[in-house]
Formats: sequence, structure tokens, C-alpha cells
Amino acid sequence: MAFLTQKILSINNALNAEELIKSFVQQLSADNQVLALNIHRHFERIPYLFPNAKFVHLLRDPRDVAKSCMGMGWAGNVYFGVDLWMATEQSWDLLTTKIKSEQVITLRYEDIVTQPEAELARLCEFIGVSYAPSMLEYDNASTYDKPDSSLAWQWRKKLTAKEVALVEAKAHKLISTRHYEVINSTPYQPNAFEKLALLVQNKWFKLKHGLQRYGFVLFFGEKLTKLLGLTTLHKQYIQDKNAIDIKHLK
Repeated sequence: MAFLTQKILSINNALNAEELIKSFVQQLSADNQVLALNIHRHFERIPYLFPNAKFVHLLRDPRDVAKSCMGMGWAGNVYFGVDLWMATEQSWDLLTTKIKSEQVITLRYEDIVTQPEAELARLCEFIGVSYAPSMLEYDNASTYDKPDSSLAWQWRKKLTAKEVALVEAKAHKLISTRHYEVINSTPYQPNAFEKLALLVQNKWFKLKHGLQRYGFVLFFGEKLTKLLGLTTLHKQYIQDKNAIDIKHLK
């Protein structure tokens, strides 16, 4: 199984958005290769473009996701961190109403890091490629480490009982439908004062994180140019922010 590391795509300005996406896919595709598109949101839109695509649902315990979102600077507490997980899973539910069951496989993060060989073999069978043990030697040519079983269920050690309750207050129904254990039999609901305190904490954290990562001019410049409708300058600010974000990716 070959992997594309880098390829310069040509842009045909005569194409509309839908045609351009298909053009990119055609340019990236090659004989006997599987093209994987990494999509984080709005899964329900994909069948319109690619009705015969296969979908890999990568699922992780939302309590770990909420904590991870704080580490990434996307949220200031787990109460708001779990919103990203919920939006993704709600989008996934919309997708499943538009495709056939045989087009979908669900892989749990916890299974991937504790039994990687079995899960990878299952994925290979689903997408129609032959499994080879060498597939798990990616750490030899990348900055990624091998699957680490200690990364599963970190929330049990890293979240307080109150934080677990806050996540479950928002996501308990989705947690149950994804077959994860709900610790609190009676969902905890923060009062109005607690919600306000969590909101302020979230906004303050994101403000500090944004200023630290992008600096005052870039952070507020991007927001101001968007507010004023300065499209060209706003795009430049976005590109500058993306360039900084890339440096923080694996």
C-alpha cells in the first residue's frame, strides 16, 4: 500500500466548487491506491459528492476528547471541550441516514491503542487491501509514536469527579448511544451561576491561548478584518495563523 507524501495540485479557475473538489480527488488518485480524505465535520455532505465512498468512524471516549481539546487550546474547560465531540457525532448521525450500513466501519480509539494489529487488519479488510505487519512501522518514517495503551481512558486519572459530571451533563445521551459507560446515573446539571463561570473561564482561556500563540496583532487583526469585511486582508491573517498552527501539528 503506497502513501502520497506530497503532490502539487493544479487549480482550474473555470470549475465550480463541486467540480474543483472532484478535480483534486482525481489528481490525488492513482491506480491500485486507496485515497483517504480526513474529514472532521459535516460528514452528511459527503455522499452528495462521493455516493460510493466508504466511511471510517473513528470514535473516542468524549471525556478524553474534552480534556484533549483543552490541551489543544480549543476550550478552556471540559464543559465546552465536549461540544466539539458532540458536534462531530451529531454530524455522523446525519450521515448514517444517507448511506448503507456496509459503507461504514467504526474503530474505537481505545481498541486501536490496545490491540492495533487486530483493528488494523479489520480496517484493511473493510477497505479492500491486504494487511501487512509493516504497516505498523510508520514510526520509522514519521514523528508519530506507536500506539500506546496508556493513552486509553486517561480521563479516569486526569479528570476530577466534577469534570466527569460536567461532560456527562451535556453528552450523557450520546455517550450511551456510543456504548461508553456513564458514571453518573443521574446527570448533573450546573446551575446558572456555574454555567456563567464556565463560560467566562472558557472565553478567558481561549483569549490567553490565542494571544500567546499568535501575538496581539495577528490575533485581533484577524477578528477585526473579519468584522469589517476586509476580505483580502482577512484571508492573509488566516493564512498566517494557519502557518503557525501547522508548526504545532505532529
